[in-house]
This record gives sequence, structure tokens and C-alpha cells, in this order.
Amino acid sequence: MAAALMAAGSCFANEVVFEAGIDTGETSVTKDGVTITMSHMDRSNYYIVLALTEMTVAAEEGVITGIEFECTEYSYGSSYFSQYAPEGYTYDQDGKKGYWSGSAEVVTFKPTSHVRMPKITVNAQSVSTAVSDVKGQRQVAGITYCDLSGHMSNSPFDGINIVVTRYTDGTTSTSKVVK
Repeated sequence: MAAALMAAGSCFANEVVFEAGIDTGETSVTKDGVTITMSHMDRSNYYIVLALTEMTVAAEEGVITGIEFECTEYSYGSSYFSQYAPEGYTYDQDGKKGYWSGSAEVVTFKPTSHVRMPKITVNAQSVSTAVSDVKGQRQVAGITYCDLSGHMSNSPFDGINIVVTRYTDGTTSTSKVVK
């Protein structure tokens, strides 16, 4: 079935599971085309987002369609994302799981208190259609650069940039560039 979808040029979904202690870096980690950036990554037990700092989830290609946060306990739980969360964010009653659903190339969260998560699951969707590939004559309408902290600009940042190109036909493409 997946081969048939790919051959037809349809979209496909990809679930990427990040586990603290396994998928780690200083402040960001990239896995299967998805990058998570936050204030602190404990190398053994938790991903930690400090109070009033940003956490971003970005897709190298396509869009993020869903995120699930598993938190350690209510006192370090997903409810702290709710005040500055993007539209589409909810969390369960005990605050141990948070969920975001929507469609965005970059999703940014900013908790009001520290959040500790041993696991983050991201659903990304890459869209490639035969029709848009044939067009080939589309023109660039604009380019936006995004750093790994979620800041956006019309010119590239020093370091790693996620480049979002918007075309006149309404489509977008993303790429990762190091300056």
C-alpha cells in the first residue's frame, strides 16, 4: 500500500518517537527529518523545558501534524504549556500527557513552569504530489528563515536555518541550510 501511495505521488505520514537518554543533544536533536529544540536535554532521563523558554518542533520537509508529550508527573506536567501553546493544544486531566494537532512547519511552545518529558512523539507529513512536481514553472513568492529557537527572519541566521520557500501557486517547501 505504501509503495502504491509513493508511486502515485501521494502524501505519507511519519511517526517519530524521541526518547530522552537515547535521542539527545545539548539543546536540540534531529531524528527522521524532525528537529526538537529546547532549553535543556538531560542526557539520561528527561527532556526539560525551563519556565518561559521556548521549545520548537520543526519538520525538515512537509509539516508537523501532531505532537504528544509524556510528562513525569503533574508538578512537571504538560498543563504548563497551555498558556502560551499554539491553537490545537490540549492535555489530559492529570497533566501527564499533552497533545497538539494541526498543520505547521514549525510549532513553538513556551511553558509557564518547568516541564520534564521522558518521551515526545511527533507525527510529520511529507507532501509530494505528481501534479505539483509537473508544474515546475512556479515562482518564488517569498522566503523565510527560521533558527532552531523558532525565530523567523527574511535573512539567514548564523548557524542552522530552516528555510521556508513560499511559491505563487500557494505551495511551500522547506530545507535545512547551515550558514
